[in-house]
Amino acid sequence: MDELLKGLEAGLSEKQVKSYFGLPADEMSRYRKAYMFANTGK
Repeated sequence: MDELLKGLEAGLSEKQVKSYFGLPADEMSRYRKAYMFANTGK
């Protein structure tokens, strides 16, 4: 649950956060970091 909140607080879209919902915590963290990295290039 913590990774979901961190993603929303970091400015990820709802769609991005929902894409990693239900994964194990370590995978959630990797997805969140990857989305954050991808979003900085915009």
